[in-house]
Amino acid sequence: MTDILQYVTLAIALGGLALSLANHRYQIRASSTRLRVMPGLAFPGSADELVRVTYLTPDVEEAMGRPKTHASIEAKNLGEKPVRILEMGFLDRTGKHVPWRSFPLVLEPEEIGAAYLRIHLGEQDSIHAAAYALTDCGERFEGGSPVMDDLALRRNRDGADNG
Repeated sequence: MTDILQYVTLAIALGGLALSLANHRYQIRASSTRLRVMPGLAFPGSADELVRVTYLTPDVEEAMGRPKTHASIEAKNLGEKPVRILEMGFLDRTGKHVPWRSFPLVLEPEEIGAAYLRIHLGEQDSIHAAAYALTDCGERFEGGSPVMDDLALRRNRDGADNG
């Protein structure tokens, strides 16, 4: 009988340990800041609202020739507490963070915020494939998107053809 009681006690103790470790992991994850940062392009839609795109399609290529092209950076708060973003920008070719827009922007959990900058087709050299967001705690989150990768490839290909 004492052997069974010892095994039951051991099982309960191990179950409690597993629950406490799971709770600790959850608390760490809940208290951490998590942002998804994604650069993109935006064009006026049918009601002159900005339509944000992250994939290069034939429609997007056609729209890039219009004068109202915008570069954009979107940040989504994936954490469980509000996040204050102080700055958004792009990474240059050397990986240096180049500020693009400064503001205090507070994102609640699951909320999305975006910054837009009107660009001309010739200015796309200043827009690179990766973007970042800087929080008030000094944390930087980086991200890319397929449309920006495609633009970087096109810029490199066109530069090689012209050079």
